[in-house]
Amino acid sequence: MTGKVQLDANGYPDKIVNVSDIAELDLSPVRLRTVSAADLTLVLRQPLEIAPFLDGQEIVAELRELNIIAAGTTREAMLRDLEDDFVWVWQEYGQADDAELSADARRLKETIKNLVKEVHNATPSA
Repeated sequence: MTGKVQLDANGYPDKIVNVSDIAELDLSPVRLRTVSAADLTLVLRQPLEIAPFLDGQEIVAELRELNIIAAGTTREAMLRDLEDDFVWVWQEYGQADDAELSADARRLKETIKNLVKEVHNATPSA
């Protein structure tokens, strides 16, 4: 639910007014076969299944093996954050020269490279 909380005389929530949106909370698992952001589509070797959870007012998903914690006030916003972060890890670590990386960063690079099967760049429009 999206709206404004009206407080009582003691400063505690009394009621919700000006409701602009009511939607069912979807915490069903996310199954990713591809990840797209920043003009890249990464095709995964195996689908990733992630169980989102509610943390306060945000839907959160974690990919601990990639040090990703994605969050958003909606499922769609959380998914955008997750895909943006995944592609960022691919670009910053998956494509980096090993000589420039620490031992931990090389393990992260190996992890993401093992997850990604193919990379497709967006074709520029004419």
